[in-house]
Amino acid sequence: MMNANPTVRGNKIYENNRVGVHVYREGCGVCTDNHIYANRNAGIQVYGGGTTQIMRNRIQFNRCTGVYVSDRANVCLQNNDISYNGDCGVEVVSGACAAPLDGNSVHHNKSAGMAVYADTRSINLERSNQIFSNGSGFHSEYDPSLLEPMVKKSSPIQMHHVCGHSHHNHSSGIRGNGTSSSGSVDDSSLNVITREGRATYSMRSLLSRSDGQNPEIVSFLAERAILHQLCTYAYTREYYHAQYWYECRTCSGPRQASGLPEVSVCEQCAKACHVGHEMSPRKFGHFYCDCGQMTDTTCKCMPSVHK
Repeated sequence: MMNANPTVRGNKIYENNRVGVHVYREGCGVCTDNHIYANRNAGIQVYGGGTTQIMRNRIQFNRCTGVYVSDRANVCLQNNDISYNGDCGVEVVSGACAAPLDGNSVHHNKSAGMAVYADTRSINLERSNQIFSNGSGFHSEYDPSLLEPMVKKSSPIQMHHVCGHSHHNHSSGIRGNGTSSSGSVDDSSLNVITREGRATYSMRSLLSRSDGQNPEIVSFLAERAILHQLCTYAYTREYYHAQYWYECRTCSGPRQASGLPEVSVCEQCAKACHVGHEMSPRKFGHFYCDCGQMTDTTCKCMPSVHK
């Protein structure tokens, strides 16, 4: 939902085809005391200026990152168990912010516990987070026997006025740098990492890149991919980022005949991989490029090593 302000409490959110909980376009709300697991994308994704309070959830076994925060979004992340996800535990990207960030247990995520980019605002890792046993080899496939009840933290929760949305998810992890003074960071594995990011823009320069039709700004990561003449999937992966896109009707026909969704492609792939195809008018929205993601065809715009 857009511009909503729900409270999502006490649910099991699992085995969705996309993200488990989806907050975007200035959405606001609270997500608390849920079990969010085994979704095919992130457990929770917040982007496009969304603001959400995420507390006391178990976020596990999602295919991508546990909590993925991007594109000017703000989250309060407290007292969650974020574990066994297929990418990072928490990832903060493209001018997003996670603060306060405390009382979380982030462990056994495949790529890293937490990750941030150079343009990401401070995420206050110094507050009593337990970050351990993350890195290659730790994630396993969904195992119901590992879904034990989370031990709830006894520390008080500071309530703030925030907003949110609910949807389906993949696995993620927080990507960032820093140490925890009152918590614990195990340095023996990939618990906290920094990824290459883009320089932070001033609000004036950001607004100058938007057009009159779309109040939202093209995602930093999508814009960067286009700048380097790459498929945007190389930077966004299977996470939703604001960008221009097309439906390739030529490629969509056979897929839709089999009950599959249409093929949506980024601007670069439309020019390089789908030349001569019947294309829809250019659209704007949150998506990731099917051309770079599909395994049955070869995308000409993907680098040999994903960014």
